[in-house]
Amino acid sequence: MSDSGLLPIVGEVVSDTSSRVYRLLEGFDPHSPSGTISIVGEPREVMALTEALLTCDRYSNVSGTPTPDGLPDFAGEVFSPILDIANSPYRGKVDLNSGKDLSTIMVGNFIGAVDTLCFMTTLDSAASVRKPHSKMVVLSSSYAASNGLSDIDTLCHLSGAAIPLVSVPHAMVQYAYSFTSPQKANIGVWTTKDILGAGVYSTVFSQDARRRKGEKVSYEVFCADSASDVKGRFTEFLRMYSSTGNKAKLTAVIVDDPTVSISELNEFIRGMRTSDDDRYIVYSSLLSEDFRCVDPSTAVAWSCFSRLRSSNTFTHAVAYPDMRGYAFVKRPDGKGSVLVELLDRYLPSDAAVWMEEKAPNMFSLYVR
Repeated sequence: MSDSGLLPIVGEVVSDTSSRVYRLLEGFDPHSPSGTISIVGEPREVMALTEALLTCDRYSNVSGTPTPDGLPDFAGEVFSPILDIANSPYRGKVDLNSGKDLSTIMVGNFIGAVDTLCFMTTLDSAASVRKPHSKMVVLSSSYAASNGLSDIDTLCHLSGAAIPLVSVPHAMVQYAYSFTSPQKANIGVWTTKDILGAGVYSTVFSQDARRRKGEKVSYEVFCADSASDVKGRFTEFLRMYSSTGNKAKLTAVIVDDPTVSISELNEFIRGMRTSDDDRYIVYSSLLSEDFRCVDPSTAVAWSCFSRLRSSNTFTHAVAYPDMRGYAFVKRPDGKGSVLVELLDRYLPSDAAVWMEEKAPNMFSLYVR
């Protein structure tokens, strides 16, 4: 931290009010429907969220009610997936320099998302290619909740920028509250060892309690990864929960583990709740009647849709959702990274294969 207590990258921006980045933040118009929805972070997380948002049809575009209407929820919107190829994976950076290195990366990702310029190539000395501004930024990494989000909030506060910002863990918690009030909620979190160890959800629920003036929500966080399939891992999760001695039924389980198929999990839970098997009857008794699983894609779509609707900043254009991709890539000399348009020469082969297989709609827009 600097002498001012600010993360250096934040201090650099707010100390020069004449800089282009500061003026972009200061001049942000929260009432304008123009601009893209940026999703920034590790490649696979960004691609998964982008695919989900491109194809999402969970709500009525007229009434906003949770009723599919055959139209994309984000019709007319343009998404800007920003793949942080240069700094991925993040999990090895959580403990570096007390987390400040990762926080710096997250703030840099945010600045890149709201910037209106990017580099033509990794060899250029200055950004010169026009890039659409963002009207909303989604931080795809759960690590951002405990490393960087508070610094981004500070940057926005000091620059006067009211940019809508979506944090995936916060979105999942708030979505869980949308069908069960915080006062009645009893939430389980199923996540990875790395996210558990980083204290992401202790940070999220502590922030939530402060926001609600000290009122705490009942929650438990576990990593259930011993079994090889979803069935075994979810029953392991429920055994972990039962062993805490908490008698309250779970109202929701937040699934923050990319190796878990949410469709398989929901299918298993439906079968479990109608099974005559004594073991499954016991497990089902741990779940409330209106229990739901909450996954990143569903929660982020809900958060983005709700915010755009409440602020009346949908484009209202009659068109399918579109995409313009970007990436943070390392310079050839290894000294720093730059933001460039997402081109074949920058996209790792494994990421390209994953996009084609797991995010076909994004892939079709990428290769057009």
